[in-house]
Order: sequence, then C-alpha cells, then structure tokens
Amino acid sequence: MNKKVSSRKKASKASNIADVMGASYIKRIMAYFIDMLVVSLVMYFPMKGLFSGMVGGGETFSSLFAASNEMSFSIFLLDFVLALVFILYFALLEFKLSQTVGKMMMGLEVKSVIGELTFRQCFMRNISKMSVMFLFIDSIYGLFKGTRRRFLEKYSSTVVVNK
Repeated sequence: MNKKVSSRKKASKASNIADVMGASYIKRIMAYFIDMLVVSLVMYFPMKGLFSGMVGGGETFSSLFAASNEMSFSIFLLDFVLALVFILYFALLEFKLSQTVGKMMMGLEVKSVIGELTFRQCFMRNISKMSVMFLFIDSIYGLFKGTRRRFLEKYSSTVVVNK
C-alpha cells in the first residue's frame, strides 16, 4: 500500500513540474552568456600557447586549412574537444548542483520531470550546446510550443525553473 501512495506522489510531482512554465528565455540567455564567459576564461589560458604556435605572422586560419590537411584535422579535433568540455561543464554542474554558475547568478535551476535528476538527462539536454546553431534550432521548439522548454529538455524530461 505504501508503494502505491509513494508512486502516486512521484507521478503527481512529475506532472506538476512538467506543467510548470519554464523560466524566461531572457534569464536563460543571460545565464548562458555568463556560462560561456566562465568556460572561455577557464579554457583560454591552457589554449593560449597552442594557438600562438599554430598561427604565425600574417597567416589566417583559411590559409592554414588550405596548406595542410594535418592542420585542418588538428583544428577539427581541438574544436571537438572544446565542444565536449563545454557540454561536460553544463552536464556535470547541473547533475551535481542542479545549476551552472550562470544559472546560480540568474536564480535558475534544472529539475527532472520524472524523479531524481540523472547524469544522462543532464548530458542529453546539453548536446545542442556544442554549437550556437544547434542550440538556436533546439530553442525554436520551445518558442513555437509556448512551453519555454527546448526540444532536448522535453526529450530528456527536464525543465529549467526559477529557484
């Protein structure tokens, strides 16, 4: 009997969170820019020497791409690693704290619609953050649905709410 009551409470909690209107896009965008700044500052110093060694005098990235397939692959690999670091920043902080630095400053937090927030949910909801274009497309879903939940938030059963 206790299990039935407990499962009803969980289902009720989940439907209440799912029905909550997500936090405003303005606060979320501001939190995202704060997080971009944090990650950029953390990544700048280790990467600073790498870029100065790659690009010399009057060379541009396009001339480097044309000059060497090896250099092109190195830049692609670096871009992939940076995107992964960016996604892991969001996923780990949201999993451990339900917030990133930007969300903390804006008074937002991530909630699971189906119970406890898992790392898988946090990772899935942040995949689109590897590219501004993917994030924009992901966000359009919430604008058209009127729920303020991105497609990957719906898919991962998460929602960003005011704390």
